[in-house]
This record gives sequence, structure tokens and C-alpha cells, in this order.
Amino acid sequence: MKAESELVIDAVGLSVAYPNGVQAVDGVNFQARAGEFIALLGSNGSGKTTLIKALVRLLKPSRGTIRIFDKELDVWPAKELYQRVGVVFQNPDDQLFASTVEEDAAFGPRNLGLTQAQTLERVEQALLSVGALSLRGRQVHELSFGEKKRVAVAGALAMRPAILILDEPTAGLDPAGERRMLELLGRLNGEEGLTIVMATHYVDLLPLFARRLCVLNRGRILKTGSPADIFGDGRLLSDADLRLPHVAGLMEEFKRCDGAPIEGLPLTTVEARRELRRLLPALEGAHDER
Repeated sequence: MKAESELVIDAVGLSVAYPNGVQAVDGVNFQARAGEFIALLGSNGSGKTTLIKALVRLLKPSRGTIRIFDKELDVWPAKELYQRVGVVFQNPDDQLFASTVEEDAAFGPRNLGLTQAQTLERVEQALLSVGALSLRGRQVHELSFGEKKRVAVAGALAMRPAILILDEPTAGLDPAGERRMLELLGRLNGEEGLTIVMATHYVDLLPLFARRLCVLNRGRILKTGSPADIFGDGRLLSDADLRLPHVAGLMEEFKRCDGAPIEGLPLTTVEARRELRRLLPALEGAHDER
């Protein structure tokens, strides 16, 4: 991430309280720069969904300020805000309203006043981007949950935002669907430069895609850092009720139970394979001695 990249989200001293008195977000400072892929990581009830809703003006903060592209959030006209900032909810049924996939993806562009030709061009590109072009004529209610998730992302992309904010995009998906969704977001970030801010409690594939993690617990950000910084902090994971990615957990078990001299903390299969190849001669020698 280039240090000079534009600050596109700047939340300072942000607090959000619900009418029942629950302080869901408490004094949070959060920034995102253009082109970043950031995961807001926390267990259920940590405040990550509330933070996301505040960032897109679906909840009003009780304290603090939010600036989007260096403009106070409250002064953005709704049409302009949601043209710059795409939002994808955890449950796609909360934002899919049209009868067909194509009609749903066209809803936003039409409300921008685009021509029919311009709208169809955006719809086709958005559906193609998420691998759902073949679904364009399908009835929304006939889609699988995973297909609905991709169509919801397409609807946001059809607005051509600079920022995409998602709440638990992998929730409810099988392992293959989780990987497809994160690969899609990784491609949108890496190839198209889209800024991604994603709330999640899913840790296993995060190190492959997110470059910065913000760990939330009880409405506060406990720590921000790279995947290696976050997952290398055992006390932090315990405090936030999080676990290691499966690959890292297996390597830690290998180190603990077998005394393997593993260097660092491999977080991905590529890193684990590289480390095991390095260790293989020593492991084979130890086996021969037995």
C-alpha cells in the first residue's frame, strides 16, 4: 500500500449507541486508503456490523465524525454517496427486490438517470465481473443463496463505486462458496483497484486477500495490523474470541507436539508448504535415527 494513497474513509472517535442503551461502537478510529483490502475482524457482537452501518449512514453515531473522500458523511447527497460507496448486506434478500437478476442489477444505474444502453452495459459488466452473466434472465427467488450473494455484489458494482463495503460476505456459504467470494473480492481489489472493507469472523482465507485487519471486541478496535501481526498475537486472539486460520493452527500443533523448528507462523498453504520443504531433510533425518 502506497503511503501517499488517498484517504477515502476517516472515522474519528466514533461511538454508536442503540435505544436500549447498548454501546455497540465505542470511541473507534478507523481509516481506509484508496486500494486497500481491509477486514474488520471480530466475533458475533463485537460491533463490526454496527460500524459498517455507521460508515454508510444506516446508523447515526452518538459521537464522532466520519469523512468519505474528505467530505463529512452527513453532507453527502444520498445518490452521490451510494454511487461512490457500494454496500452489500449479510443477507442478500435484504437488498434484492426486483423479479429478475438483470432488473435488480439495473435498479441503481436507472436511478442515476442513465440511458437504457448505458444501464445495460453496466449490468452486463457487473454480472460478468461476479461470474453471474448466465443468471441475468433468472428469477431472483429461484437462485441459491450463494448466487444471490454474487448478484447482490453485482448490483453494487453496477453503480461503479470506488469503495465496496460488505457485511459478512462469506456467511452462509459452503467452503467452495467462501473461496469463490473471497477470490472475487480479491480480484476486484487487485485488478480493478476497488477499495474493500469487509466485516467478518471468518479467518481461514483472510491472509490470502486482506492486507490489513482491524480486530474488534465489545465495540472497540483492539489492534490493527497485517495478518502476520494479528494472528501472531495469541493474547489478542484469546481476548477477541478468535482462532488461528486452520493452516496456522496445524503448523502450531506440529511445532508444539513434535517440536518441529518452524520459523514464523505460516498462514497460508503456500507458506506452510514452503516451510515444510525447508524442514523435510531434518525431519527425514530424525525419522531415520529412530
